[in-house]
Amino acid sequence: MGNKQVPEIRFNGFGLKWESRKIGDLVTDIRRPLKMVDDKNYQLVTVKRRNGGIISRGVYKGSEVLVKSQFTIKADDFLISKRQVVHGANEMVPESLDGAIVSNEYLVLNGTKDLNIEFLALLSKLPEGYRLYFLSSYGVDIEKLVFDVQDWKKRIISIPSIQEQNQIVSFIKEMNNTISLCEQELTTLKQTKQGFLQKMFPKEGESVPDIRFPGFPGDWKQRKFQDFTKLSQGLQISIDKRHLVPGEYRVFYITNEFLNPNSNRRYYIESPSKSVLAEKEDILMTRTGNTGKIVTNVEGAFHNNFFRIAYYNNETAQLFLYYLLNSLPVQKEILVRAGTSTIPDLNHNDFYKIKVNIPSLEEQRKIGNFFKQLDDTIAHHQQELETLKQTKKAFLQKMFV
Repeated sequence: MGNKQVPEIRFNGFGLKWESRKIGDLVTDIRRPLKMVDDKNYQLVTVKRRNGGIISRGVYKGSEVLVKSQFTIKADDFLISKRQVVHGANEMVPESLDGAIVSNEYLVLNGTKDLNIEFLALLSKLPEGYRLYFLSSYGVDIEKLVFDVQDWKKRIISIPSIQEQNQIVSFIKEMNNTISLCEQELTTLKQTKQGFLQKMFPKEGESVPDIRFPGFPGDWKQRKFQDFTKLSQGLQISIDKRHLVPGEYRVFYITNEFLNPNSNRRYYIESPSKSVLAEKEDILMTRTGNTGKIVTNVEGAFHNNFFRIAYYNNETAQLFLYYLLNSLPVQKEILVRAGTSTIPDLNHNDFYKIKVNIPSLEEQRKIGNFFKQLDDTIAHHQQELETLKQTKKAFLQKMFV
């Protein structure tokens, strides 16, 4: 692929140039026709776009499968969706889907003595792989391109010896396993946090939580948010004009901007008043639409889709308030009070009337610091995961020609 015949990064012991070969000389078509039985169960699969992998479409009786011309796939087959290949719909069949079935809308391939088919699967995820699939597809609508398999098989790719292919495949597999373990750890941490959020705040109708730090006896006191918080709303700006006005202050407009700190959406205004500028310790909550999303540690102007929630007495710790707002009983109450209209909307008074239980200031600080440490650990694992993914991407770019 390309004009280079030697990659930038290589394993020791491999010095020969990569060889240019036709794809059709390197792959083997696999067809395992299935004689469908009406009362037998079959698992159907599909290949997700953007290299999203192969997933099950469900298990159906033969009588329920409309397209009777089906083919069996096996673990370690390379499966290509002819209709979606230009969008990255190709992947190796995992062990868990061995024996599933697909229609003739899919191309099933294995390698040869000169090609490790997993090497081709890796290559297919690179820009040049996408380019070759696109060049071998025809049509006027990107969503309806037809993949010309025979044309694709005439295309040229560069490959190393089978031994070097095996090394590359093995190395990337190890990276994938490491990434998978990191993803599992991250998922476990997030689930652990949700479990503690349910156990360390009192359930509805109760005055003490299931889990508590030692040394803190007694019931939590019931209060309304109006007793210790004050709300303010953000900017009233025109959706049509917001992106036309230059200025130095970023305006947080939609929830997704908080969920994705690297979002490219930026709206700026000139010299907003201090009342609509969020500072790092402020807590913001969406009041309309996706109501009840809580964020902190953000700086900039904010739209009136949000409430800024401040506490104004010495009975509440800021970190505790943040996690209290994220607790299940409070979130449920927020959603109920926001209503069930097409666009839910929470007003000041309804928020102020929400009843919550709060412990002593010292216990609040303990709880807040506990969840902050848990969030810091989650953030560390998230960063580690992103670093691993970026490292893998860099290796893929530099280990192929």
